[in-house]
Amino acid sequence: MFTAKHIAKAIKRTLKQVKRWRVQFLGHDEKTGRWSGKERKDALDEAFKVSLGGSLITNWKFTAEEAKKVVNEVSAWLEKKDFLPSKHFLIEERFGTVYLDYTKLTLPPLELAIGRDAQGVFFYHVAERLAVDYPPDPENHNKPLRRTTYRDHTFGGGEAPHVAVGKDYVHMELKGFIEDLAKGLCYAVNEEKNRN
Repeated sequence: MFTAKHIAKAIKRTLKQVKRWRVQFLGHDEKTGRWSGKERKDALDEAFKVSLGGSLITNWKFTAEEAKKVVNEVSAWLEKKDFLPSKHFLIEERFGTVYLDYTKLTLPPLELAIGRDAQGVFFYHVAERLAVDYPPDPENHNKPLRRTTYRDHTFGGGEAPHVAVGKDYVHMELKGFIEDLAKGLCYAVNEEKNRN
């Protein structure tokens, strides 16, 4: 479980920004309000939503409402396809150190494209990279061949995705985005433990 300080350190943003994004993308937490004396802690999936929404706002200049819509739609699709970060990235604590277990990284490489049609409706295209092994090729010194293929997923409303430019088109490598977030969270938690 991660605090706002951990998320801010992991994504290199201010604590004030992260707290605002948590409320925008996750809603208020009644149990950890200002006067409760308890600090809000979020799981990896919630930290991903905050990070993705914050990235859309700061890097691609989406409005808060647009970013929230995208975060909700992308998160719902990831959950439907069983691609949520918590299912594929195992963060464990052993001997007082928090680390990302690289043996459990089972999320396939996913490339996410977010676009918007002329009416302002968002559409999404995800390319899932698959490596396919072929039997040894006698013409290639009997070396097995490995080829990369893609499984395409399209969801959301609007017209069929067309490449656009600028604010109306976002492209990101989703597995790397989540992996960087998970590493940053582990680093932030360990740094805090070492200080105390």
